[in-house]
Amino acid sequence: MAQSGDRERTSITFLGTCANLPYAGEDCSSFVFNRRHLVDAGWYAAVRMLSFALNPMEIEHLFITHRHIDHIMGLPQLLHYRRIKRREGGEFPPLKILGPAADLEGVIERAIGTLHWPEDAVRPEALPLAPGDTWESEDLVARTCASSHTVDGETVYVD
Repeated sequence: MAQSGDRERTSITFLGTCANLPYAGEDCSSFVFNRRHLVDAGWYAAVRMLSFALNPMEIEHLFITHRHIDHIMGLPQLLHYRRIKRREGGEFPPLKILGPAADLEGVIERAIGTLHWPEDAVRPEALPLAPGDTWESEDLVARTCASSHTVDGETVYVD
């Protein structure tokens, strides 16, 4: 990570900023922190990362803020991209998916269910979060809270 003096710099790349239906060449709300942490998968996460010279294989953590389709629709695409690239070779960090405990396993299983997913494929690790949980890495802190957003549920926010 780039440093300026003793302070680490944070980079944020917005892959999309529109509501639940993207326009051509855009995506729903989705962004990448420090080239390693993806927040929501939008409709086209992998393709949008490539258009910003980000490597989807370098993503270590995907944060799913909530289960609405415009936040998870790109997950099958991202998993498929990573599976094909992994078969081509190279060392890449495993993908860990963090999200609301009540929904996370189901979201991942539905995404994998849309793919022809062989038994030997590397599955992402699910890290369920409950309201009030905090998750930290060396460069990011995620906190959760209960939410009411069309459907009651749990929300992960990153700061």
